[in-house]
Amino acid sequence: MSPGSLNNSLKRYLQLALVLLSLCLIAPSWGQSGADGTARLERFFKDVHTLRAHFEQQVYNAQSELVQNASGQVVIQRPGHFRWDYAKPYHQLIVADGKTLWVYDADLSQVTVKPLATLLKDTPALLLSSDASLKDTFRIKDLGTKEGLAWVELLPKTKASSFKQLRLAFDDKGPRMMELTDNFDQVTQLSFDHLALNPSVDPQVFRFEPPPGVDVIKE
Repeated sequence: MSPGSLNNSLKRYLQLALVLLSLCLIAPSWGQSGADGTARLERFFKDVHTLRAHFEQQVYNAQSELVQNASGQVVIQRPGHFRWDYAKPYHQLIVADGKTLWVYDADLSQVTVKPLATLLKDTPALLLSSDASLKDTFRIKDLGTKEGLAWVELLPKTKASSFKQLRLAFDDKGPRMMELTDNFDQVTQLSFDHLALNPSVDPQVFRFEPPPGVDVIKE
């Protein structure tokens, strides 16, 4: 797969993944040990404002064939601040500072810039800046516990959603896995480790200046 095609796919899936993980950060509080997935989701991260983790990402097509395998580091600060730094297989960087979103492809020497508000209109990221209840937006179903993780399923109530299904898995410390099925039956799986809650985050982490000589595309 070429860097260009990978870049386009990563942008599409990551925009969903980062806002859906961030969706978890707006829920009321963190669950107790032994709580089911729904309870953990509903009470998730009352006191958590920042999150840092290592992630592994796999993307499968509608025939369940692995088409992408990537990894890197993620930092999230609510509301609207993200940094997804892909280390493998290519260096990709997605940064949002609450107002602007940058998608930087080092191999292509290209950065795409767009207002974060534009992204919010097209994705579930709208929940980041609203007071909407999860139950107003999703049908929520507890899926029980598997291999020590409590799973919960979120199904969008609107047909205009950019995805069909989201499944989240929690342990006693926080989110560990996420599975997103889009409208083309492609599945993005994210797993998180080295999870840090409420770490001190330098504001510079969420700022980006295009390197000299790169192509800047504004959308």
